[in-house]
Amino acid sequence: MAQKKDHALRAIAYFKLVKGAALFVLAIGVLHLMHRDVGEMLEHWFNKLRIDPENRYAASLLSKAGLLNERKIEVVSALTFVYSAMFLTEGGGLFFQKRWAEWFSVIATASFIPVEIFEVCKHVSIVKLILVAANMGIVGFLIFRLQKPVK
Repeated sequence: MAQKKDHALRAIAYFKLVKGAALFVLAIGVLHLMHRDVGEMLEHWFNKLRIDPENRYAASLLSKAGLLNERKIEVVSALTFVYSAMFLTEGGGLFFQKRWAEWFSVIATASFIPVEIFEVCKHVSIVKLILVAANMGIVGFLIFRLQKPVK
């Protein structure tokens, strides 16, 4: 039996798939930092992009880069791969309109909302507000869908 296309569910699926793919690429990029001096790499890019290393944001980034070691890079990369797999699983399941994926997405997305709200309270920005609102909307929509009986 062919399932009716649900455009909102497909949009959420694409959103999750794009996030998963972006995190996958990021995880690979983080792995490329292994056995390299991250601070030196940043300074190189700051020079190429004509960013003043004395700029408070650049200086802060450089000081944090100095704290990175091989183990931290491995952990960050591994966690990024895990999040990538989670988003790709959610997106694939939602794309094919699987009920388990709706439940998985509700649980996973809702679990991040308290952290996102905390981050918004700590430093308010329009991007953070939009992301929290989008995730709350996704959770609400999926809960509404899950209330409907399966056909």
